[in-house]
Amino acid sequence: MKSLRILSALSVFLLVACAPATVDLDAARASLQEAVEAYHQAASEADGDAVLALYAADGAMMPPNEEDYTGTPRVRQQVEGFTSLENFQFRAETPTMVVSAGGEMGYSVAAINLSWTDAGETINERLRDVHIWTRAEDG
Repeated sequence: MKSLRILSALSVFLLVACAPATVDLDAARASLQEAVEAYHQAASEADGDAVLALYAADGAMMPPNEEDYTGTPRVRQQVEGFTSLENFQFRAETPTMVVSAGGEMGYSVAAINLSWTDAGETINERLRDVHIWTRAEDG
């Protein structure tokens, strides 16, 4: 009988210890929205340092028709490339944002309009801007 009580107590302990923590999805969504808005603001101001600050050390940029830029030095190279374009403009439309059930990851997708001047000609591109976000230790 004593071993049954110990087994029951151990079972209850394991169930409580392994139960998922309560996740505040509203806070996670607000955090994601804040990060997406910070990215769009930094890109629209051609602030390469602020854009880069939102990337993880092993983050990647995957521009269309180009190689992947992975890791801070390579992402910096790509960011500096587009933020230094003559008359660079970045405009994003309202993004779709989704947070995972655990609140640790999310993604955002926005239509963006890019324009710049090259040899006196205005270049316009419309792209999908897709980001996969993870929650950093600072929230």
